[in-house]
Amino acid sequence: MDFTIKDLLDEGPLNTSRLVAGSQNIDNVVKGVTIIEAPDIVHWLSGGELLLTSLYSEPEKNYQDYIREMAEKKVSALAIKVRRFIQFIPQEILDATDEFGLPIIELDGEIRFIDIMYPIMERLFNSQVIKLKYYKEVQKRFTTLALRCEGLDAITKTLEKMLGNPVAIYDKDYKCLHSTNPLITNFIGPEGYAPRENLSEKFFYYRQTVICPDLGKESVTQIMVPIRAFSQIRGYLTITELNKPVKELDFISIEQAATVTTLEMVKLFAVKEVEYKFKNDLIEHLLSGELNPENAQERINLMGWDLNRSYYVVLFDLQNLDAYAIKDPSQQKLALQNRSEEHTSELQSPDHLV
Repeated sequence: MDFTIKDLLDEGPLNTSRLVAGSQNIDNVVKGVTIIEAPDIVHWLSGGELLLTSLYSEPEKNYQDYIREMAEKKVSALAIKVRRFIQFIPQEILDATDEFGLPIIELDGEIRFIDIMYPIMERLFNSQVIKLKYYKEVQKRFTTLALRCEGLDAITKTLEKMLGNPVAIYDKDYKCLHSTNPLITNFIGPEGYAPRENLSEKFFYYRQTVICPDLGKESVTQIMVPIRAFSQIRGYLTITELNKPVKELDFISIEQAATVTTLEMVKLFAVKEVEYKFKNDLIEHLLSGELNPENAQERINLMGWDLNRSYYVVLFDLQNLDAYAIKDPSQQKLALQNRSEEHTSELQSPDHLV
């Protein structure tokens, strides 16, 4: 959905212009367009702009600092009109571009800035409208899944259909809970694999290279989305780029899927907590003899226990548990030794003599 400087030069309003420097960054994404009308324009930029100028307003500082500040602001490109107020682009600008990598475009003196700005603004506007429509459709789709409580399986299948790549959900220990393709269930990091590529500081998404043994020895890339709840990671939503790369528009679907997955995992966590408490209460009542015979069968059936089977009851008395919780081996050994000496002292006291 995004378009780049290359797109504008190939088929856009800059197709009659030429790139004179900074070709290594020709794929810079264009997020806006503006005319330089003041030497301090750099202070008003947010990044991603195509800047148009005839160099009528000279910068207060040298061109090298000017270009450096533009590059630091992540300007997409600087388009300079020649044969209007200047006959050629100053060499100082071209030299600075070699150092900082800012694309420089030479515009013909007869071209009007408005003929460049209108088509770019129209494309930017249309792109935003398409994104908003897509966001609304995606949000409606995943909200319906959440309201119907269709579970993790429906979430993964819906996301796979939208992205065209297999999707899986893992718990915090990387145990697969649901997967749309059994071949991607297990994965390992290949030897010497590239470091993670952060995709979103806000949502902590990242891309990593992995090997799925069931697919063979070839490595594949994987989008990993941590699922956070109660300030802890509860699981991971993953998209394996098996068929095609994930594009920017796809992250709208991924964000919505991650939100619904978080809600579903929080619900599952709450249900498990209730089940654990119910089981503990039931066992405690059984051991203490406080269980009411009238509702005993009903409560036992809820736990799925088969009373026709034989069961064993084992009681544990855990000693020195605090010592084993100490991470430092030397401190752990010292704690166990102290506990052993205390126990020996207790056995030798008069209260333990027969």
